[in-house]
Amino acid sequence: GGDIEPGVVAVGGAGMLVGAISDGLFPLILAVGLFFLAAVGVTTVLMADAGARGPRTVASFATASDIGAAVGPILGWSTQQLSLSTDAIFGVGAGLYAVGALLCIFFDPASSRRSR
Repeated sequence: GGDIEPGVVAVGGAGMLVGAISDGLFPLILAVGLFFLAAVGVTTVLMADAGARGPRTVASFATASDIGAAVGPILGWSTQQLSLSTDAIFGVGAGLYAVGALLCIFFDPASSRRSR
């Protein structure tokens, strides 16, 4: 299957954490690079897994991606309107990635498919 490695998700969280706790241009470039690599890796695995599961799953994944593309910028802009610091925004992102990594560790989709 296309199970996501928790380490890939953890790299995204690490990138967000570096962005939250560091000052300067180089650490920010490093943070964005780490986040980009993790996001591309996770998206690639999710797309491949959706394709392996069939057209209904691909359609559901495409819909979820479209909703994320629409809601993400609204949420991002809203955080700026609430006057949250960039550090807080990166910190929340790191926390969300940590939750994702934990879900990858403790939830095994392959076992849930076998039990059906």
